[in-house]
Amino acid sequence: TIRYGYNLALIGQIEAGFEVMAQGLRLDPTDAAGLAQMGIAHWSSGDLERARQFLQRSYDLGFAPVAGWLASLLAQQGKAQEALEIWRAFGSAAPGRYVPELESPEAWDELGAALLTNDAVTLGRATQPLADYLAQPGARANTYRLLMLVAAGHPADAMRLFVENPYPINAAFVYPIWIDGGGFTELRRHPAFPAFAERIGLVDAWNAHGWPARCERLPQLEEDSPAFRCD
Repeated sequence: TIRYGYNLALIGQIEAGFEVMAQGLRLDPTDAAGLAQMGIAHWSSGDLERARQFLQRSYDLGFAPVAGWLASLLAQQGKAQEALEIWRAFGSAAPGRYVPELESPEAWDELGAALLTNDAVTLGRATQPLADYLAQPGARANTYRLLMLVAAGHPADAMRLFVENPYPINAAFVYPIWIDGGGFTELRRHPAFPAFAERIGLVDAWNAHGWPARCERLPQLEEDSPAFRCD
């Protein structure tokens, strides 16, 4: 039940996803992954405090992948010190999720400080080893790496790598595209997003289940013009 609600939220049917995920969490309130997904759905709807409550509960239950999300949300709420503490603790669970050059305590602290304060210059420098790695033939994409590319201001590269280098459990990259901030607003508005959404099946899902409120279809004046745009 929770995963079905997650999939509804993933395609932009966030309110419908809330209802289904809430049913599932009533049956299993300790589903840490489900709590994280509910938190991201609330974040996508703009309810930051409700999002924090769900992400914090997931984190308290020991779900390591939620730490980065919780730290980012706390930073967005102006709770910089709490955010940085969680980010630093997350470093011990991070090996292999990014690249080795980012995983020393010093590099991890620099990355977190830049990410959580939206310091674009430092973030670009801190994430350069990741960008260099992903530019190599045969580089392996994963959700952590691609989301960091988005945060560093490279949404087009992240979308391209998602399509060219498929990897398991990749829906987690698509799920947060409705969040405002963290690079996701730029991703939704990027000229490459309509083709990306069509390529990965989002447009088919929208046609089948209803278009998200944040996207509108456009009259196609030319054959290669975008069929929709999202805010």
